[in-house]
Amino acid sequence: MKNKILSCLLKGSIDFWKMTSRMTYMPDFVSVLKKMGKAGLVEIENSLVSLTAKGKKTAASLKLSPQELPSLGVNEVKVDQKLLRDYKKYAEGKLFEKDEFDQLQITPLGISKKIAVMKKLGDLKGKRIVCLGDDDLMGIALALTGEPKQITVLDIDPEILDYENSVLKKLGYGKSAFPCNFLKPLTERFKGKYDVFITEPPDTVKGVALFFSRGIEALDKRGGAAYLGISRNDLKAVDISKIEKDILQMGGVITDMFSHFEGYNPSQIDFTWVKGLPSGVNKKAKESWFYSELLRVQVLAGATPLIKGSQGEKFRKGFIKTEIHL
Repeated sequence: MKNKILSCLLKGSIDFWKMTSRMTYMPDFVSVLKKMGKAGLVEIENSLVSLTAKGKKTAASLKLSPQELPSLGVNEVKVDQKLLRDYKKYAEGKLFEKDEFDQLQITPLGISKKIAVMKKLGDLKGKRIVCLGDDDLMGIALALTGEPKQITVLDIDPEILDYENSVLKKLGYGKSAFPCNFLKPLTERFKGKYDVFITEPPDTVKGVALFFSRGIEALDKRGGAAYLGISRNDLKAVDISKIEKDILQMGGVITDMFSHFEGYNPSQIDFTWVKGLPSGVNKKAKESWFYSELLRVQVLAGATPLIKGSQGEKFRKGFIKTEIHL
């Protein structure tokens, strides 16, 4: 990673947050950057990372060539601009960012891109869709398309439920948001009733296993599709490997992965959970720096959740990642 950083900086100074968004596991990137700072290879001022004279000399001795930052992935989808505008009217100014619920909201563009993928892959029109947790207000975006047969939102936050119900009624879907704590068993009312589930689980192995298990319980026994976001910014490669194995073990097949697909709004609470930033970095990002990969999973008939019923209670500690230590 050191050589990659040196090569990118040969093109000129780069905003720290922009660099962070292009790297994988954030703690590894920051650890290398701090060591480079101590070695006098880079300097950071007002969040701009630059090579020092020593850094440029080191890059030359290694025969490194200037290179662009890694791209955000090939994620070309045609976004419905009307949907994007309409969604913004309902989402802007509605911030649901409570630490205890691990809330962090995807940008309106990220939501619109997800809708476009679902439409392209046949998981929208006429489908019964359930959102497992919805601080992103995905239920509203789905309703604005008018295509799903049924939309259900399950969340623990009463503010989200009240707001979404008020909007969903206006959009013709009636009362569709209901209280649910995924540590507790899913009620019979929501079991085996859906074709698609959508979730942005906590970025932990336990969190994904718990939310995916509840999703399987909610799907029709014949199977269905699942959409979930997981972030390489705060998940190690070994954690992602374990998540993929858990999904396979439960009876899911990952059919599509969209890299760096869902950007999150720069958050007012970022710096309650990001600890140990390098000196010289402003505690305010100008644009999205935290991204999720969007996974589309085919859930096979007879899929079995890893975590059943009241077993979720044992995940009370550790299924939410409360801090990233850099």
